[in-house]
Amino acid sequence: MKRIITLLFLYLFLFLGEKAGAQTWYRTIGTGTWATLGIWDKSTDGGVTWGQPVTAAPTSNQTVIIRSGHTVTLDATKSCLGLTIEAGGRLSAGATTNAIRPGQSSSGTTGTVAILQNDGILGGPGELMVLELPAVCASLTLTGSGTYQIGRIRAITSNNNNPTSVTAGHANDARLIVDKDVTLATSANYVFSAPNSTVAATDVMIFTINAGKTVTATDAGSKWENSIMTSGGTTTGGVYTYNINGTLDLSATTTGTSAFIPYANAASSITVNVNGTVKLGTLFKADTVVGSLGGLFLNINNGGLLDASNTTSFNVGKTGTSANTTNGNIFWVLSGSGSIKRTVPASATKISFPIGTSLNSYTPVSITRDASVGASSTFTVGVQNTFDNAPADITKCVQKQWNISSPAGSPSDTLRLSWTTADQGAGFDPAGAVSIMHWNGASWDYTTASVSGTGTAADPYVAKAFGFSSFSPFGVTSFTPIPLSLLSFNASYTGQKVNLNWATTNEINSKHFEIERSSDGSNYSLIGTIAAKNAAGNNNYSFADILPLNGGSFYRLKMIDIDSRFKYSNVISINTKIKAGLSVYPSPAVGTITVNHGKLNDGAVIKIIGTDGRIILSNKIVPEAVQTTIDVSKLPRGTYRVIAGDATDKNSAGFIKQ
Repeated sequence: MKRIITLLFLYLFLFLGEKAGAQTWYRTIGTGTWATLGIWDKSTDGGVTWGQPVTAAPTSNQTVIIRSGHTVTLDATKSCLGLTIEAGGRLSAGATTNAIRPGQSSSGTTGTVAILQNDGILGGPGELMVLELPAVCASLTLTGSGTYQIGRIRAITSNNNNPTSVTAGHANDARLIVDKDVTLATSANYVFSAPNSTVAATDVMIFTINAGKTVTATDAGSKWENSIMTSGGTTTGGVYTYNINGTLDLSATTTGTSAFIPYANAASSITVNVNGTVKLGTLFKADTVVGSLGGLFLNINNGGLLDASNTTSFNVGKTGTSANTTNGNIFWVLSGSGSIKRTVPASATKISFPIGTSLNSYTPVSITRDASVGASSTFTVGVQNTFDNAPADITKCVQKQWNISSPAGSPSDTLRLSWTTADQGAGFDPAGAVSIMHWNGASWDYTTASVSGTGTAADPYVAKAFGFSSFSPFGVTSFTPIPLSLLSFNASYTGQKVNLNWATTNEINSKHFEIERSSDGSNYSLIGTIAAKNAAGNNNYSFADILPLNGGSFYRLKMIDIDSRFKYSNVISINTKIKAGLSVYPSPAVGTITVNHGKLNDGAVIKIIGTDGRIILSNKIVPEAVQTTIDVSKLPRGTYRVIAGDATDKNSAGFIKQ
């Protein structure tokens, strides 16, 4: 039943566009070469009636079915209109290189829409079968549940005579649609090429790999694209497009290059749309000279990835200018989440990611790792025109967000982000203080950068900064807010609550403080928020933890600016199991301080300690006293710590002397 449905499907889609008298089908009745008449059965009414005399082997306008258990071997280049290989059937190239041309019609200007239904085996290991898209074929789809192990896929001669009714928006073109995993094995030559040895200025060709499907080149010397359209050559051009919606895997290629070379003086262009994944080998050559249609267009669209992690020679060999060429580099236009992946070695070698968001916006990235790191790491880089998280002042930013990720960052990693004057916000000043800003997951961090370049397409600005160990969205800004300074931060326990006190200065752009507590010094939780005074001079704050933890507790402050930047204070600790708490007031103090220490053991002392650890003052505590007043008027300005108790029972608190 499945075979009958397949045949009906082929009949409807392969022949309704053909002349009524061109419905001849062939099916195998045995194994042999294509030219062996004895292996064929024939029907002249589209597979309804079989047993017609076989006087010639299948050719143009005729559909071929290779049935289960049969192997047909090519003995030269062969053509047919439609081709079905049943499960258990096989079409072999034989011991030499031979080609099969499905979709071949002799109907002149009428283009055919053909399907290669392979549920068996097309080609095989070690064979170099060539699959060719004929000149009059408007569309050929490779599909089925079988295996494709062939040498090369290419188009042949002029594909400009296809009907305007094939598919809306695709008039006068030819398309190859790969809807099946395919293995390509030609050595030291191209394996997947829209232009062939004979091309015309009017040729229009679209190669598409469907989503979820993979075309793999297995030979080390394989190339992606035929490089016939060289400057000064005799071929003329055409328009060629590759839509990689699935995967084009060239990662096994180590001696071949992928070359896209439109001819210089013709209406020629090659466009690559990476919507899925392209995996490059060790070499990638995008060498081009421009034609009247602009030459070379390289696009990585939303969700697309150019995986060049194995590539050591990338975008080299330019001999002229192209639409995707700026400052001597052929670059890739990215949109959405499109990205390039490369390996950055630990050798101080600058690795370039030649990217932009349009033909007029060249914004490359370079990454360097110091040799001291000792290990290479892969980096994935993208760029977009908008920020996922709003900067403090977007007018003072380059209007680009670079998305950079890596599984292994290092404090020695150096970034270089590039842009042109047209990419700058109205308030951005490249001559002023410029920072590379990095989104840390909650806010933007700022690292001072050096700037070089003039902002032109030939000499773009480059912001360089050092010391990035984590990666996510990045930007470039001339906005440099000044963070506050924390003068002191201390805690005391009263027996019922923990009092936190801190002092700040230089509160510019401050928003608020978040108080965080931890029982282990590693995992913190928010226990309160205090608004910042955002006033000049010194500012004092306090917070009471009225439900403290039993035992050791750790506290820190998260100090947040109005632009969402933040930094953490030092961590302080206190033990709430001590029976008598300690508090000191006032702070800051001028003349005297009062120390609440509760009743202590006989012989307990009270000490004032400087920041250098020296004991400034030491007095015995009056027996039964719970409070002691101390004259500190002669102490220099600064931060001090008070310790009260004996060797077995003591507590401490800090204060500021003005």
